[in-house]
Amino acid sequence: MDNQQIIHEKYYPHIDGIRTIAVMAVVLYHIFGYLCPGGYVGVDVFFVISGYLITGGLLRSLRDGTYSIKDFYTKRIRRIIPAYGVLVVFVLITSVFLYSSSYLNSILTTIGFSSLFSANLYFYQDAGYFAANTELNPLLHLWSLGVEEQFYIFIPLILAYFFKWKHAIIKIIVLMLILSLIGSLLCNYLIIDDFSQYFNNWSHWNLLCAYFNSKKDAFNFFMLPTRAWELLAGSCLAYIGLPRSNKKYYSCLAILGFILFLIPCFGYSSHTLFPGIGAMFPVIVALLLLAYGNTGIVGLILRSKPFVGIGKISYSLYLWHWPLIVFWKYLTDNHYEVVGQIFVLIMSFFMGYLSWKYIEQPIRLRKNWNFSLAFNMTAIMSCFLLAVSIIGIKSTKINSLLGGTSKYSKENYWSSVTPYVSGQSINIPSIMSNLRILGKDEAPKYLLLGDSHAKGLAKGFDEFSKKNKINGLIYMMTVIPGMDIYNSSLPSNDKQICELLDFLQTNDTCQYVILSNFWCRRFESNGVQNRTVNEDNNLATMPEGLKKFCEKVKAMNKTVVIFHQYHTMKKMCFIIGRDQLKLIHQL
Repeated sequence: MDNQQIIHEKYYPHIDGIRTIAVMAVVLYHIFGYLCPGGYVGVDVFFVISGYLITGGLLRSLRDGTYSIKDFYTKRIRRIIPAYGVLVVFVLITSVFLYSSSYLNSILTTIGFSSLFSANLYFYQDAGYFAANTELNPLLHLWSLGVEEQFYIFIPLILAYFFKWKHAIIKIIVLMLILSLIGSLLCNYLIIDDFSQYFNNWSHWNLLCAYFNSKKDAFNFFMLPTRAWELLAGSCLAYIGLPRSNKKYYSCLAILGFILFLIPCFGYSSHTLFPGIGAMFPVIVALLLLAYGNTGIVGLILRSKPFVGIGKISYSLYLWHWPLIVFWKYLTDNHYEVVGQIFVLIMSFFMGYLSWKYIEQPIRLRKNWNFSLAFNMTAIMSCFLLAVSIIGIKSTKINSLLGGTSKYSKENYWSSVTPYVSGQSINIPSIMSNLRILGKDEAPKYLLLGDSHAKGLAKGFDEFSKKNKINGLIYMMTVIPGMDIYNSSLPSNDKQICELLDFLQTNDTCQYVILSNFWCRRFESNGVQNRTVNEDNNLATMPEGLKKFCEKVKAMNKTVVIFHQYHTMKKMCFIIGRDQLKLIHQL
């Protein structure tokens, strides 16, 4: 029995079932994003559950006269810290062998913040949850634990202080909920540039506007003040209590909650305005399932052994799944297919079960844990991780030793690739500054052209070239060649394409042009970011421009090869349609 679920002296197994649907939504979103594009709302369900369980336990102890702040934090430490610490140490050791110093610095910084249970503060300052530069951070998911742990600091003190005024507690909880929700909605919709007319004489207003508008979405997503209302919604339910009778319409409400959960899971995406109003769906779902999910067919499902079993390991499963995904993607250059996704899913469950069985359970069930032991263990772990973080970041020597020379580092490999020297006679300076050698600096047989996806293939092509004595070149372009598409917004793009064509025309040995790109992004209706072109026409113009480029290359008696990965092109089918996809394959 999970002693953290004993609310009003009862254990509700359906809460473990709710945890299952929450954690599975998050895991599926991270591994099979195209199947569950809004699965990140599972975190919001966890917030409501945490608010309900924590507040309910505190209220019960206050009513029974057994309230102890030391006991509360001892239980929290036993519940969270051991598995948390093991996971962070695993990530640290693994990152040392995988990442170069540039990436390792970011991870060490995250570890430093995580040691103080404030990872959300780092990600608020660094970048948004959906930003590309967070994809390689294996500790990104700890932001949610930072929010919960900060909630644990305030809620026991607030409840203890206002408990003597009886009904004042629910009023304070509701007031804080409303203020937090208003703050979240303001972050969604308030653009302070609109108030510029009232601050014409304030010279720093534009700077403040720019800072607020650039940070408000990250603040809304990561910070406790705008997330607290989700936890406090669970607190309100804990104060009211679960219904003790079992009326017929309760099962209908449980079914409604289950159905409502499907709406954000399949209807939301990374472009959805979130949280705020968008977070209301998962919060309402959590409240309905907590209150009525013990009834009817939904209750049978949530109380079933598979759901309860996954729910019990949900914390460890949540901890382990994201680092495994990040490391696997890194090792496969972000091009892992369905087999790899299934492997990561299985490993996530395996590591989650081991963590629950051999770390969570033994420590939580031990009876000789007191506040001093729990506090000392947490202090030692935090100090160790913080020291490692500070030393690793500040010491250039240690950074170089740990990350800079790792033979597994793709960044180090790329920095060692030399420019194309034999072509110095070519009078195209911009081309020469971007061409890199794959193999040896003589008679290139092919040109690899593309964005970071082409960069990810560079090492493999280089090793192939050296082994088979078929030399090549690589040229990096932010956007795939598309003749006459981006002239209005990016004039240099057409210039680059023309220079490339001139280079190919004068280089007789280079017989193959291999294109590799983030195809699904280039063909999305909003895929070409920060452009002023008409994005609605992107689906029609991109294949046409690409076709023009390929025809010009083929007119030189050279062969065009479009290199792609299965999962990318599969997604592309849904975005641009099979007819346009067939066109690309025919080029």
